[in-house]
Amino acid sequence: MGDIKKKIARSLLAGVLIGFGCIVYVLVENHVLGCFLFSLGLLTVILQGAMLYTGRVGYADTWPLVKDLVPVILLNFVGIWLTCFLFSRYSGLNLDTSALMAAKMNETWYQALVKSIG
Repeated sequence: MGDIKKKIARSLLAGVLIGFGCIVYVLVENHVLGCFLFSLGLLTVILQGAMLYTGRVGYADTWPLVKDLVPVILLNFVGIWLTCFLFSRYSGLNLDTSALMAAKMNETWYQALVKSIG
């Protein structure tokens, strides 16, 4: 039972850390600085031993490992949502991402593909 509680806590922690990274990325005007700070969030996930779905999915080669990923991705989502919701509701910071989303939605599929590669 203690192992399950640790997995739940580590999955939620990963979501919270990535949520912080998303908030910092949105708040920083400089795109390069935002990317750098978001990557520090990913580094923190690694150093804390948190269970991030994208870090685990590559090692899921058997059915029991794939089944273990379902709660991880759900708890990651809950952690991200909770962090972003609480910050947007109670921090007073402007987390309006409509301009960012509009710019992304106006890209063609191949522009998005090239940008996602690097």
